[in-house]
Amino acid sequence: MELGAGWGHLIPTLREKYPDKKIEVWERSPIPAIYTQFVYGIEVKRKDFFEADFSNAKLIVCYLFPDAMKRIETEIMPELPKGCWVVTHTFSLSGSKPVQVIKARDLYKTPVYLYQVH
Repeated sequence: MELGAGWGHLIPTLREKYPDKKIEVWERSPIPAIYTQFVYGIEVKRKDFFEADFSNAKLIVCYLFPDAMKRIETEIMPELPKGCWVVTHTFSLSGSKPVQVIKARDLYKTPVYLYQVH
């Protein structure tokens, strides 16, 4: 599940890495959602992902602002099944310890945080 997919640039990578898995994409902003749906040919849920059903989630990917990350931690993390992976870009889950922090190969060496639900 990609929460807040924006322009959908991560979709090709997710499709390549997980070709046999369903990718669920959430984006509320209309222009990026329409673009993503058209360019990548994928259904984009234009709803609030805080209302999503996470009971079968295996991987959550998000790049959201700090206040949304706080809500991810308090509202979504408790709903995730054991073993589910959560990958966050730039902003960490402040109350959770990541399994690993990777530095992106960009100019800023942006942190990417990897969590697993226990």
